[in-house]
Amino acid sequence: MPGSGMAELIFIAAMMVLILVISFAAVFFFMKTYRMEMAEKEKRRRVRPAEAEKADVIVDGGKGVNGNGAS
Repeated sequence: MPGSGMAELIFIAAMMVLILVISFAAVFFFMKTYRMEMAEKEKRRRVRPAEAEKADVIVDGGKGVNGNGAS
């Protein structure tokens, strides 16, 4: 058939464009999710020192140095 070579080139080019669009979309959503997770991680890291100060009150589970509850 005449023109079948051109049709194949157009088809291949279209598939390459489709693959690029899908790849860029996947990378975009990956980066969006990554940034959200890193922001959440940073938020948890900032909250953790305040919780660590509360945890310092009971260092050994409240059992004391000799294990009987008396310090």
